[in-house]
Amino acid sequence: MPTMIVFVPGYEGSGEGHWQRILLEELEHSGTPALFPTLPDLLAPEKDRWVDAIHACLPHSEDSRVTFVCHSLGC
Repeated sequence: MPTMIVFVPGYEGSGEGHWQRILLEELEHSGTPALFPTLPDLLAPEKDRWVDAIHACLPHSEDSRVTFVCHSLGC
């Protein structure tokens, strides 16, 4: 199973033109599984809510592999 790349933005998100979005597009174009989950309250982040949103979008099989690409507060 290929590795899923999950992007986690920083405070205020990583909008159009941000390096995370550019990398996401390149990975998608190459056929690499990648996603950019929608996180709640980018201007008033709460760790537990962000973790829950990220966890909900992850593959949950035993052989799943995930790599996180985080920026700023998302780290």
